[in-house]
Amino acid sequence: MAMSATKWLLNKFKDVNRDRLNKHLDTIQQNTGKSRFYIRMDMMWNFLTRGTGYTDYFRCNFIELSNKEKDTFATAKRFYKLLAYLNSEEYIVVLSDKLIFNEVFRDYLHRDFINLRKSSVDDFREFLKTKTTVFAKETHGEGGHGITKYAVKDITDVEKLYDELKQKGQLLVEDAIIQHDDLNAINPYVVNSFRIITLYKDGKAHLLANALRINQDDAEVIGCTNDLYFSLGADGRIDSNVVDDYGKVYDTHPMTGVKFKDV
Repeated sequence: MAMSATKWLLNKFKDVNRDRLNKHLDTIQQNTGKSRFYIRMDMMWNFLTRGTGYTDYFRCNFIELSNKEKDTFATAKRFYKLLAYLNSEEYIVVLSDKLIFNEVFRDYLHRDFINLRKSSVDDFREFLKTKTTVFAKETHGEGGHGITKYAVKDITDVEKLYDELKQKGQLLVEDAIIQHDDLNAINPYVVNSFRIITLYKDGKAHLLANALRINQDDAEVIGCTNDLYFSLGADGRIDSNVVDDYGKVYDTHPMTGVKFKDV
């Protein structure tokens, strides 16, 4: 089932990254000269009325836009309404529940996983025998939330971990993803994720946009923070500036030193 706008608002309140929010506030204040109180109130008003998250508010420069201009943006709140409008409910549930997604697309994942919703502790113990690193995930989590990494050699009590994961709702346990060497060279600590936006119309999938997201540091689980973004052309090479959330342009990766023009 598609997430309701109300549920999205409540989740956003719960998951606010205060350090990131304060950095956005500081930058907006420096750029505009407006008071932090005014910026906070305007940010909150746009969040409640338009569903504009504080990151989108910052990236899209909402502090300087007219109401007419603001209404042209597909905010996160509107995004969920678009999902419900453009997609059949039977497909939305496949994409919103990680366990269902993995079952449907099992042949394409190229990594092993176990469903604790229907597996016993003995099944879980057997699954771990051939693994080095696993990730436990909430079934409906997003943005890097609800994910825990485990080194199998450090697990001393499988039954206790099994019970803890079920209690926390981390019912999907997956083998670690092994990414391509070229992406690993940019940042070997995280899965550098490729996003593609498509529209399926008249029997054909149309490619609208794409982005590759690269984390700047050695965080093992990322939640849309401290990233670099760029798009790729049809030949697989970068065809845009490589930028962070604050508009800074990068020629090389700040941690590994890889030159982006060579990717």
